[in-house]
Amino acid sequence: MPTALDYLIFDYSEDEEACATWDAMATVTADRWPALQAEVLQVLHWAEQQFPRQRGALDEGATWDFDISLGDSTGRDLRAVVQGQPLALQHAALPATGTVTLTLTLTGRAAFADALLQAFDLE
Repeated sequence: MPTALDYLIFDYSEDEEACATWDAMATVTADRWPALQAEVLQVLHWAEQQFPRQRGALDEGATWDFDISLGDSTGRDLRAVVQGQPLALQHAALPATGTVTLTLTLTGRAAFADALLQAFDLE
């Protein structure tokens, strides 16, 4: 059964080499940040588990990759980095008020694309 996502709503595109790209943006208040962060890490953990040691630049032969950014409502970059085992999202301090906006881009080859579509019921 596919996993439902509550915060990440992906837009899909494909390039001329059949590499798939999913872009998602979510804006939340500080009290919703832990749930959004958990959802992002759930997706990235799934990718790491299903396609271990296959992350990297697609033009260099990798199967999948991602890019992430985080900013606050004033436009300040919160320097988001995902690293470690288990994966952890590290970032600058969140603002006490206002919102934070996370952008996640996933790219992948056909096998990754098919598996991601099934795992998270993406269209």
